[in-house]
Amino acid sequence: MPEASDRRQFARYLIQLPLLHKAGRPAPLKVGVGWTKNLSVGGACVELAERLQAETPLRTRLQTDQGAIDVEAHVVWAGDPAPTGGGILHGVTFAEIAPEQLQALQALLLSKGEMRQAGVRLPLELSVTCQPNPTSNVSWRV
Repeated sequence: MPEASDRRQFARYLIQLPLLHKAGRPAPLKVGVGWTKNLSVGGACVELAERLQAETPLRTRLQTDQGAIDVEAHVVWAGDPAPTGGGILHGVTFAEIAPEQLQALQALLLSKGEMRQAGVRLPLELSVTCQPNPTSNVSWRV
């Protein structure tokens, strides 16, 4: 039996991007969030917080450093939750991609390829407390 990678129509790239998704049915009530694990022109492996059923249509938005890429997709498979926590892996195929979105996706894969790291900034507010280290020999001069 051939390996899964031998049966794939499109090359997959290890690209981690944040994504937003809405299920097409039942009526989308909320927006879900997740991450891509790998990505191709024809689909992706994504990590989502909740399990979706196979054949669920999705409206997805990939968040890139060059802007958002909107893609209509379908869930092909869903894995089991990770025993250490985290999300649930899903395989999705891209169903409909507008020509300009396809061009943006192809440009992303061409420019970032296998070496893409998550580089999208997300807004976050944190409280931080700084204290001097009394054992440090560093002196600051202004």
